[in-house]
Amino acid sequence: MNRSSRSRTRRPTPTASRPEPDGALWPTLVHGGEIARLSASGELNRYPAGPAGCRPSIITAGPVGALWFTQMNTDRIGRITADGRITHFALPVQGAFPSMITSGPDEALWFTLNRAGAIGRIDLDGKVTLHRLPTADAAPVGITYGPDEAVWFAGIAARQIGRLGMDGTFQEFPLPDRGAKPHAIAMAPSGECWSPDGAAPLAARRHRPRTGDAARALHPRRRHSPSMTRACASAKVCRNAFNGAYSSEW
Repeated sequence: MNRSSRSRTRRPTPTASRPEPDGALWPTLVHGGEIARLSASGELNRYPAGPAGCRPSIITAGPVGALWFTQMNTDRIGRITADGRITHFALPVQGAFPSMITSGPDEALWFTLNRAGAIGRIDLDGKVTLHRLPTADAAPVGITYGPDEAVWFAGIAARQIGRLGMDGTFQEFPLPDRGAKPHAIAMAPSGECWSPDGAAPLAARRHRPRTGDAARALHPRRRHSPSMTRACASAKVCRNAFNGAYSSEW
């Protein structure tokens, strides 16, 4: 193989991974269209996630031992068991671009539909319910289960954080910085939800918590004070210098 052909070959890219109780990791290989299992001893197994170009994205553990993942290009949610058996569930919408997924408090999985402007719910039998966002074209991406029996999500195009209660009620909280692009979102042990500002030039990096100090993201050529969005369960949304977790670049 010559040099130019090697440069055109796209390697499978791990997008997200989820640990299992037995110590295995389950990464999605977005460009390779596969789900992989890496055991604690280093044994690697790969399973086709769907048809060519399905682009499996985020994977999360479900309530009864299986893992669930999104397929961005095929409008499906996938379920994979510990022995590699995969089941697909079609969504009742086309071109929705299912992005991120999380377990909810109700023994169901919740996911974002980036291009459909909706949050989806799928139960263990594969029944899908869609919740349309109040803000059109919000482009939801990240989603997480919060400490208040609700799911929280990041609307990257609307520049806001949203909350969806189990009763189907939405709350939306515009960010003070209207240039922000919230992408992912995660719950902290303190009970707050944190979201990185994708418009800030941050390198992905873990920061050690330091009381009273804003940790800095280090870049080979520059330094930044990473700006994060904090959404409290009380629905208070504010901007903070981030301490003690992960920031990401978008």
